[in-house]
Parts: sequence; structure tokens; C-alpha cells
Amino acid sequence: MIAMAFIFSLVFALYYFLIAAVAIYPLAYDQQTIVWMIHSTLFLIMFLVPVLDKWLKLDPRIKLNKFLLNSAYFLMGAYFIFFTLATFNFLILMAKGQPLSIGRVFYLFIMAFLLSLWGQLKLKFMPLVKSVQLDRLERLPEGFSIVQISDLHLGPSVDLDYGLKVAAKVNECRPDVIVLTGDIIDGKFELYRDLLQVLAQLKAKHGVYFCPGNHEYYWEFLKWIPAISEQGVQVLLNESKTIKWTEPTHLGNQKEYELFIAGTHDLHAERIFPAFKFDPQAALLHGSTKQFRLLLTHQPNGVKALLKPKSLDGVLPPHLVLAGHTHAGQFFPANLLIYFFQTYVKGLYHLKNHAGEVIHLYVNSGTGFWGPKNRLGTDAEITHFIFK
Repeated sequence: MIAMAFIFSLVFALYYFLIAAVAIYPLAYDQQTIVWMIHSTLFLIMFLVPVLDKWLKLDPRIKLNKFLLNSAYFLMGAYFIFFTLATFNFLILMAKGQPLSIGRVFYLFIMAFLLSLWGQLKLKFMPLVKSVQLDRLERLPEGFSIVQISDLHLGPSVDLDYGLKVAAKVNECRPDVIVLTGDIIDGKFELYRDLLQVLAQLKAKHGVYFCPGNHEYYWEFLKWIPAISEQGVQVLLNESKTIKWTEPTHLGNQKEYELFIAGTHDLHAERIFPAFKFDPQAALLHGSTKQFRLLLTHQPNGVKALLKPKSLDGVLPPHLVLAGHTHAGQFFPANLLIYFFQTYVKGLYHLKNHAGEVIHLYVNSGTGFWGPKNRLGTDAEITHFIFK
């Protein structure tokens, strides 16, 4: 965690001076002081408040603390947008041989603020329920449905009201199975444990299943996991669960179905807890040919382990892998930059392993958000899979 905090600090320090390079130094000397003061004040608010929240454990139930956190995260989103706009403006003006004026800098600040506000207002109408039709492969009944929630991030940013709205929308889908693919919680256990009532509201015919994401490991994993299980959620840590049931066919007889659900530790869990290794082979160990095989894993890059030769010796590959993690970049410009860092960003992918077997991967764009309440350029989603 110390190493991550150090890297985080370096990134923001670099970002601070890049802003200066593209938006302050090109100004006339007498204008630089004014912009420096505004920029430094806003930057310190943006950077220090989340850091203080981490170390001082600010209680979000106190209105001032919540206001400071929300304001800081809003500025964080606005600053990334401002930096992008300022960089493009600087490059265009430099190509034309024109100086960057203080008026233009303030215009870019205002534009970034308004775009961030729009990205936040979008969340009033989210998450959206996205329907995806998949082939049941004759292993599931016609119309069988699974609903996926991922990256809800219940904690300092995502409150109880948003969480309950998510639960209500999920239940409206009347799913047969609900799956949670990690980063469902994001904060100190004693401050946010009450938010788990959101999970207790989820209702599905064959249950609710969960695999952890990287943020569960950041925040008192050994406390959160039992508490999640107490909400009636089946936690899968390199483990599996087989669901068996019968349904009538169109001929009037009964047919037996089996759904095999496996879940893994996070791809990089081992970095925080050496004993918790990402092991899809162990998770998939008890799958059989007559089952529809579903694998839950938080980071989509984990699917690469399934595609390598001998990676799944002795076990059958999943038909479908459900993941999250990317947030599809969450907001501009990260929604564009993410394609340089993630192989699988959002939506449905049709992959083949070394034996030519098809593995379908779906990457959820995130049901909630992390940090800035901003969905500029992306949508928060609940994914409703319907098998035909």
C-alpha cells in the first residue's frame, strides 16, 4: 500500500507540472501568478482530501466530510478533463504560432467544470440495464437469465441510495441468478458495513454469487468477505457451485439442467495476500460436459490464462466468463486512454483457446463508479443476460 501511495503521489505531481507546462507557462508573466494561485488551491483540495480520508478515516456520516470528499473527487474529474482540453488547445495554438491567453485558460476551466457536471448529472439516470442475448447451448432452459453487477464501489463515493436503486433495478429483471464480479465495496469496514444491506435486497431464483475484486483486498478483506456471505451471497474464492433443477419441456416432460458457477480470487490478490492466488484451474476443477460452465473473475485480463496451452490441464474451459474492473474508462479522456492499457475494455468478446474451443467473455462497464461521480463518455450498467 505504501508503494501504491508513492506511485500515486508521483503521478499527481507529474500531472500538476504538466498542467503548468501547457496552461500556465505559455501565459504572459504578469498573468501566471493569478492562474498559479487558482490552480494550486484547487489542486491541493483535489489531492489532499482523498489522502486525508485514507489516513484520518473521515466519517462520511458527517455532512462536512461528505461535502469535502465529493468536492475533491469532482475536482479530480474536472482537472483531468481540463488537462486534456488545455493540451489540445496548446498544441493547436503552437502550430498556428499564437500565444495562449488567460481568457482561454479560464474558458477551458469553465468548459471542464460544465462537462464534469454533465458527467455527474448522467448518474441520476443510471445505472442502465443492458440486455445481452447469448446461446444457451442446449444446456440452459429457454429464457434463462443472469444479471451481473460489477464495480459498484459502495463506500465514500457510492452511497446507500444509489445502491438500493441498483438492487431495485436488478430485482425488476426477475433473474434466475445474480452474479457480482468484484469491487462491490470500497472503504473501511466499520464506516461502511451498513451499506451491505444493498446485497441483502438482491433476489434471484437460484441465488447470488460473488467473486472479489482488487478493492476488496485493499480494504480489510478478511472482515468484508464473511460480512458479504452473511447477506445470503455465495462467495467463490477459487471455488465452484453447481446448481441443479428441472423444468418442463414443450413436450410436457421434465428436463434436468445444471449450471456450474466458478469464481476466482482477483488476478493480483497475491500481491497483497500471498496465500490468495488467482487460480482459475482450481475454480473450474469440478465442471462437467453436461453443464453450462460460467466463470466469474474480476479483471478481464485474467481470461488470458485460459487461452494458453496446458493452462487448464485436466479441467474443462468455461463457456462464459464474466468480468468487470475497467469501468470502460469511466469518464473522458480515460474512456479513450484505457484501450492502451486493457486488452478487453467493455462488452462481449468471442475468444478461442489453444484447442480451438470458444470462450465468450463479457466485460461489464461498471455498475457504480470510483472517485469522481462522473460518467462522461461512458454508462454505468447492470447487465441482463438472456439465454436463447
